Amino acid sequence: MSRPLQATKTPGVYRRGKRYVVVLRDRTGRQFKRSAGTLAEARVLKSTLSADIARGELQVTERMTFERYAREWVETYSGRTSRGIRPQTLADYRRAIERRANPFLGRMQLAEDVDLLAGRIHVRRRYYKGEVDAPKSRYGIRSIPISRAMAERLASLREGSDFGAPTDHLFCTSVGTPHLPRNILMRWFKPAAVRAGIPRAGFHTLRHTCASRLFRLGWNAKQVQMVLGHHSPAFTLATYVHLMPDDLPSLDLLEQLPCVPAPRPVAH
Repeated sequence: MSRPLQATKTPGVYRRGKRYVVVLRDRTGRQFKRSAGTLAEARVLKSTLSADIARGELQVTERMTFERYAREWVETYSGRTSRGIRPQTLADYRRAIERRANPFLGRMQLAEDVDLLAGRIHVRRRYYKGEVDAPKSRYGIRSIPISRAMAERLASLREGSDFGAPTDHLFCTSVGTPHLPRNILMRWFKPAAVRAGIPRAGFHTLRHTCASRLFRLGWNAKQVQMVLGHHSPAFTLATYVHLMPDDLPSLDLLEQLPCVPAPRPVAH
């Protein structure tokens, strides 16, 4: 039997044992809960989720398809400012969804943390040691952009899965349970790393690689920090970015600088 919820001074935030629970309702009135490790993290989590609900970006649904979600979004979206949104812009959104998105994603059942319409994955929780928990810090609560190609691959994966409910894991075992990290590491990740010639690589190596490649693509330190969920851009830049030999600038540039004549000696 779970411990009872104890109200805190923050409405919608409760204490259960040593942890905290955020209780909210989406725009349809459906109640849902999220957990956090500390009161401060719970308050940040509540603020983030409340903002998403207010913008219509979070709705707890049961087996809602992308096509239905997109249709309801277009019908109810009123813009992000007090000026609203122009009818022509909304018509353009509807046409783009019907022609470009629905043929690929229409039948896919959405999970609440994956917003394929906006092309983003919302990181609000983590699965750690068998429990669903809040990220390690408030900086870990973030929204990560994904490409259209990635959205299509995720749609295909979800559509072909026997576990398509919003509460199901996107990547799961044949019986719907989450994969054990060690099994993934030893059965798939390590063999792939050995074939790639980097046998010492681990899961965390992917974060270093991601940061370095984003910098090479022209992202700035603040943008990379937000994606990785760090506390400061300086930490991201100093710890996670690794220069490769090809990244060093050519010294041929020095040869292109204009030569300045040496000053003539002054006669005494």
